[in-house]
Amino acid sequence: MCVRDRFRAVREAPVPMVALIRGICFGGGFGLAAGCDLRLGDSSARFAVPAAKLGLAYPVDAVPDLVASLGSQRARHMLLTAQEINAETALAAGFLLELHAPEALDQAVADLAGHIALVAPRSGRAARTAAMRSASPSPPSFSLSSFRLGTAAASAAISPSLITI
Repeated sequence: MCVRDRFRAVREAPVPMVALIRGICFGGGFGLAAGCDLRLGDSSARFAVPAAKLGLAYPVDAVPDLVASLGSQRARHMLLTAQEINAETALAAGFLLELHAPEALDQAVADLAGHIALVAPRSGRAARTAAMRSASPSPPSFSLSSFRLGTAAASAAISPSLITI
């Protein structure tokens, strides 16, 4: 199974996916966690997308999960700088649902899974599907005039001006 298939498998799983995160959660592990419905971590959790430091491009089909789970600004910052964030920052960004002491994390995840298991299966699937669809970013729309302006600017080696609509 290739990396893209793994991201898709998490995203399209027929059941809710919960990530339990301890320690280093970098690169592909971070992407897999981002694809989960809910994420709980402990105080040792650290997160990064080091691809830029390694001269690699992060998989394009995994980026929407980062944006949906971190917010656009934080996701762009992490992708562009390859800087690491700690568990407290991930919690503040909304990436982590909850932050627990290391010895309490397993029980917190078990309790959450127990609550999820009490939900009617069809209702749970419908809620998960609706949440995933609402979190999917809309594709950008480009006007022909914007395209022409960008093409002309690139041809003339000038910087295009910002156009506010």
